[in-house]
Amino acid sequence: MPTNAGAASKSPSAKRRWSRATRVQAGVVVLTLALVGGQQAWDTRQEAQIPDTLCDGLLSTAAVAPGFAVSEFDDEVRRTPSPGSPAAWCRLGELVEVRADLLPIAREEAYQVTRRVDATSFPLGPGLEGMAGPGEGWLVLPCPKVGRGDPVLVTLSFRGNWNNGTDADDDRLRLARWITDAGRRISARAGCGAESLPEPALPAADEAWSADLWKGKGDPREARRLRKAAGYTSRPIDTGGLCGLAPATLLTPAEAEQVQAWMETPRNDLVYTCQLGGSNFLSPESRFTVVSGALRAYAPLDAEPGESRARGGASDSTWTAGTCAGRPAVFTFSAEWVQARPDGVRRGDRVETIFRALVDGYAKRAGCSVP
Repeated sequence: MPTNAGAASKSPSAKRRWSRATRVQAGVVVLTLALVGGQQAWDTRQEAQIPDTLCDGLLSTAAVAPGFAVSEFDDEVRRTPSPGSPAAWCRLGELVEVRADLLPIAREEAYQVTRRVDATSFPLGPGLEGMAGPGEGWLVLPCPKVGRGDPVLVTLSFRGNWNNGTDADDDRLRLARWITDAGRRISARAGCGAESLPEPALPAADEAWSADLWKGKGDPREARRLRKAAGYTSRPIDTGGLCGLAPATLLTPAEAEQVQAWMETPRNDLVYTCQLGGSNFLSPESRFTVVSGALRAYAPLDAEPGESRARGGASDSTWTAGTCAGRPAVFTFSAEWVQARPDGVRRGDRVETIFRALVDGYAKRAGCSVP
C-alpha cells in the first residue's frame, strides 16, 4: 500500500541540509557557552585582584568601587595608623587622597580647610564634626586616649568626575560616607578610644533657586540646573538682604550694583560661610564666615580683632570672637566691594558697620554671645 514518503522520511539532500544546520547551531551554542565561561573566569580573576580594602585598610573597596575601573585603584601609601599614632596619608592614583593628623600637627591643613569651605559644603550630620562638598570632605575625630588627647583632622579629597552619573548632592553624600568610614578605621587602629561614629546624615539641598540671578544671561532653567549641579543655594539680595542676616539698605547704590546675590552653607555650628557677589558670579573673597569648635583656632585672620585691614588695596578684612551654643567661635569678614561714602565715611568704617550687622544677625539666629 502506498505511503506518504515526505512524511515518513526525508530525502538524502534534505537530511544533509538538516545535519549541517544542526551542526552549525550546536557550534554556536558551544561557542557562546565558551565565551560566557571565559568572561566569567576573566571577571573572577579580575575581582580576585581587587582587595576588600584600599589605602592599607583605610577605605572600603565596596564604597569606592562603583564607577571606577580596576586600574584606577593603584594606591600610594606613605603613612598608616598604628597604636598610639593616627597619622595617615594615602592616594588612589590621581583620584582620591586621604590624610589624617593630630590637629596641632595639621595646623596648615586645618587653616586651608577653613578657607575652602563654601556654599557647596554640607555638615555631615548629628554627632559628626565635619563637612562634605562635591570634591572634598573633612572630619574632626576625637582621640582621647592618644598623646594629650588632641583631636585628629581627617581630610578626603576627590579630583575626578564620577562615572556613574551621580549629581553633586550624591557626591557630597558619597564623600561623607567615605570620610566617616575612614575615620572609624583610623580611630580603631590608633586606639583613640572614642565613641563609634554615627552614619552621616547630610541636610537636604535648598531648592530655593533664583532665576532672577541670571536674568538676561541665558535660559533661567539652565542657570538653575547648573547652580543645583554645583550645589549652590543662591538668593538675590533684594529679597533676602545680606546673607539673610542684615538689611540690603546697608549697601550704597554703587555697592548694590556689584553685590546682587548671596549663598550660604546649610546652617550648622561648625563652619558657616556666606558669600556675596554679582549676578552671574559669587566672589569667594567677599564673604562672612563663622568658625567654631576644634577648627576655631585655625580660622584665617587677616587683621587685628575689631580692626579693618586693607589687603593690597583690593579688599578689607576684619574679625571678632564670641561664643555660639557654648562653644568659642570666630567671626570673619572680607569684602572687595565695600566703598567709602561721599559724606566722608572711610572704607574701613563701612566694613566694620556691615560686619557688625552680619555678626548681630547671625548671633540672634544661632544664639551667640559676642562682645
